[in-house]
Amino acid sequence: METVYVFFFVFCYDVWFYFSNVVIHKFMVEYHKEQPIHYYTYKYEYYFHLLVIQSLGLLIPFMKLKTSAIWVPINIVSAIGYVTIRGKLRQNNRFVWLVGNHHLLHHLYPHYNFGEMWLDELFDTDYPEKNEYIYGLLKYI
Repeated sequence: METVYVFFFVFCYDVWFYFSNVVIHKFMVEYHKEQPIHYYTYKYEYYFHLLVIQSLGLLIPFMKLKTSAIWVPINIVSAIGYVTIRGKLRQNNRFVWLVGNHHLLHHLYPHYNFGEMWLDELFDTDYPEKNEYIYGLLKYI
């Protein structure tokens, strides 16, 4: 496994997720009203836009890199596994102690915290009330 390719997959996914989430909120902000934060359900987790549109970010490396090393299945599976586990942890308030509540605040305030903390800080979309943040053991995973 070449770790650099796994990180590249994850980086592309994170950037795509951020921008697709911004676009989705311009057209589909109502999806947050359907399910309050304390109800973590299978139906909520697998809406079409989360499963398909936002997952397309993992395919970006295939469009840009022609090297055969990127096609190694362990690289792809590792990246998919990482973003899936990380996403599940961030969607569940039982893991705030580990990953913080950055994304959970997005569900309360849908115009903020669209993606990774570093992207929200970079594009100034992080929720401004810092006293509401809970930072977990793993701040930037």
